[in-house]
Amino acid sequence: MFITLRRLTICFPRLTPLVVVVVVVVVVVKVAIVVVVVVVVVVAVVVALAIIVVVVVVASVAIVVVVKVVVVVAVAIVVVVVVALVAIVVVAVAIAVAIVIVVVKVVVVVVVVVVVVVVVVVVVKVAIVVVVVVVVVVVVVVVVVIIVVVVVVSLLLVVFVVVEVIYNSVCFSRSFSAFDIRSDYVRLAVFVHLPAPPAACVVRDKKKLSGCSERRGLEAPDDIPRRRKSGKPVTQSSRTVKSRPAGPVECRPPY
Repeated sequence: MFITLRRLTICFPRLTPLVVVVVVVVVVVKVAIVVVVVVVVVVAVVVALAIIVVVVVVASVAIVVVVKVVVVVAVAIVVVVVVALVAIVVVAVAIAVAIVIVVVKVVVVVVVVVVVVVVVVVVVKVAIVVVVVVVVVVVVVVVVVIIVVVVVVSLLLVVFVVVEVIYNSVCFSRSFSAFDIRSDYVRLAVFVHLPAPPAACVVRDKKKLSGCSERRGLEAPDDIPRRRKSGKPVTQSSRTVKSRPAGPVECRPPY
């Protein structure tokens, strides 16, 4: 029994006080048993001595009766002692069994509570991790979708703007090519009825200009006569044309 209690204290250090109480109870019960036995023995001895004294004193009167009484008393004492010892042992065993059952129940309850707490903590942690992962995934997906939408819309806007610019430039160049490409010479021809510019006015090199006037302005070249609608030549005094500021020569291919 004490070995079992010792093992319990080793396996479950928290049960040491309870085990100590059990040990103390057992020791007290054993001491009580010993005391009872001693008292019973002492009483028996005293009674025997008294009986012996009585028997010695009254031996001559009732030897047979005394012997029978002594035998009966002795048997009664033995029976009482045996019954007391058995009762004490049974009570001690019952107490020990009850204590063991209580300890086992407490241990089982503690283990169950610990397991439940651990399982709950693990489930809560897993749930928190799952929620965090789901939130992160949703945020990432939303951000990616927003970025993709913004990029696609931006590309569509850029493509739209480029197409619009190209379309407008092509339409503008086709609609106003005569005024934009032939430059000042065409504008001058509108006012003074000059012929079309020479076809050789084409830029062959950035540093070389072939068939182009070196001046830039609204004045007509000297080799082309200027005439009125009536046929008379136009003089500088009769028609004044303002010149633009001198600048680099601009030649464009004829159309």
